[in-house]
Amino acid sequence: MNNLYDLLITQEVSPKLIGKFSKDSSGVTIKVIDDKGLCLEVESSDCFPIADTMRWSWPIKNMPKDVYGLFRYVMTSDQGEVFEGKF
Repeated sequence: MNNLYDLLITQEVSPKLIGKFSKDSSGVTIKVIDDKGLCLEVESSDCFPIADTMRWSWPIKNMPKDVYGLFRYVMTSDQGEVFEGKF
């Protein structure tokens, strides 16, 4: 199996946001929040598992094209776990 770096960084793959969970999940969704506290309307909120690492990814290409600034993201698993990050 490839190492985590190889799974995350390739020429064929767009940049992604990553979340890590401690429980095995079958689904994870994301909310992206701007610096005013407003939830952005994204193309898709579905996240994708990264092999069997308990990490999930979301492609940044799903962001609206006309927004700029600092953002917060909240990934929520179907097990009720939450992962938060900033970008």
